[in-house]
Amino acid sequence: MSQHTSDDVEAVVLSRALTEWESVRQHLPDGLYQPSPFGEWRCDNPDVGSVKRRIVWFNGGCGKIAAAASAQYAIDLWRPRLLVNLGTCGGIEWAVKQDNTILVERTVVYDIREEMGQYRPGDCTLLHTA
Repeated sequence: MSQHTSDDVEAVVLSRALTEWESVRQHLPDGLYQPSPFGEWRCDNPDVGSVKRRIVWFNGGCGKIAAAASAQYAIDLWRPRLLVNLGTCGGIEWAVKQDNTILVERTVVYDIREEMGQYRPGDCTLLHTA
């Protein structure tokens, strides 16, 4: 696996759900996707103004344990200046409309079973309930 120093990587963009990662793959179809202990990743060098910036796209897996572990893995490995988490969150249908901005006062925490898009056995599993 190619490693980069902290001077090399401007940002790591983390993806959690497979649906989000598939969207990344659709928008960035060319390039080398490499394996990690958590999921695939790829590195791009887009021009930002007059400077080339190294951006790592990383599929870290869903659920709070995989999310925390893969985020720490990315921080330790690439030492990015910026960490961006692509994500979605649920809401109660009658209370939240699509594209609303929400100021959260309380949350419910649980690990999830991947059900975004087409679920494939083994994508994510329910680890425990409280």
